[in-house]
Amino acid sequence: MKMEWRLKEEEANGIDVFGLGAFVKRLEQAVPHGGERLKGFTFLQDAKLMLSFTREIEQDLLAAQTLGPLYVGFQSAGKLENEAERYHRMKSHGVTVYGFG
Repeated sequence: MKMEWRLKEEEANGIDVFGLGAFVKRLEQAVPHGGERLKGFTFLQDAKLMLSFTREIEQDLLAAQTLGPLYVGFQSAGKLENEAERYHRMKSHGVTVYGFG
């Protein structure tokens, strides 16, 4: 199953205003993890797996007909510096990038 890496308005409700619960449910179905039910995003403590997900999200965003914003987070300024050129290229394709540290 291919993961759709966006929150869907139609999955939001009065309790879950962004549809994050439905997003996690879709993620559980798309990503074989073979263990307990996912609890939030704690499985992303694997740096290689997290980078793989990040690249998939970026590729899907660039392939989309309607470019949405991309929110990226970094543990340090040095990690952002290592990725700056990548996000400058994404911006040149029309993606609005928001970085947090």
